[in-house]
Amino acid sequence: WTISHTPEEHIFKGREKELNTLVNHYLSKDRSLTYILYGLTRTGKSSILDYLRNRINGKPLMEDSTKKILAFKWYLNEFPYKNSTSAQFWTWAIETNIYNVLTDKLAAKIDASYGEEGLPPAEKLSQLDFIKIVDVLNDNNFVPFITIDEFSFVRLMLKEGLIDATFVSTLRNLALTGKASFVYSGTYDIKELPKEKEYIAGQMNNTLPMPINQIDEQFANELIEACPRL
Repeated sequence: WTISHTPEEHIFKGREKELNTLVNHYLSKDRSLTYILYGLTRTGKSSILDYLRNRINGKPLMEDSTKKILAFKWYLNEFPYKNSTSAQFWTWAIETNIYNVLTDKLAAKIDASYGEEGLPPAEKLSQLDFIKIVDVLNDNNFVPFITIDEFSFVRLMLKEGLIDATFVSTLRNLALTGKASFVYSGTYDIKELPKEKEYIAGQMNNTLPMPINQIDEQFANELIEACPRL
C-alpha cells in the first residue's frame, strides 16, 4: 500500500461509523440530502468514498427493492482544466466515468435512447446528456449514485467555463427528485461553498456536513499493529 492508493480492508481502520451512516442514508429516502465530507488532506476522505461505492453498489433501496443503486465516481482533480472545453469535461464525466463502466446491456439501452446513432460523439456531449442518461438508468430501475471528490474544484470549473451556474442546481434537483444521489468531498474550504452566492447562489441547501477527522487512538494502535513497518 502507498499513501496515494486506497488501503486494503485490513488496514482501513476507524471509519465503520461513518461508512454505516452513509450507506444507511443513501439507501433510504433521506438520500435526497447530500453529504459533504470535509477535513484535512490525508485523513481518508477519498478512501471512504471508495469503500462507500463498493458497499452500496447494486444494493436495493429500502423503500423499493426493485430499484438498485448504481455507483460511479467523479474525482474532479483528475480532469485537466486548462485549455479544456465544456464538451471535453462532459466526455470525461459521462463517457469515461459512466457510460464506459456500464454493463453492455445498460450501455445498449442508452444508445437506443438516442436512436440509430447511439451516444453522441465526444465533442457534442453536454449536461443535457447527463440528465438524459440518468433518466434512462431510472427507467431500468437503477438510481445513479456519484461520489464527487475535490468538489471545491467547481470554483475553477466555473471560472474556466467548463460548467455554468446550472451545474450545482442540476445535481440538487436530481437529488431532491430522487433521480440520482451524490456525496461531495474536499478539504475544509468546501464547507464555505454553500455560502458563496457568487458561485453557488444557494443551490447547496440540501447538504449535510460530515467532518472527517483523525481516527481514534484505538484504531490508530490497531493500524500500527497491522502495519509494523509504519
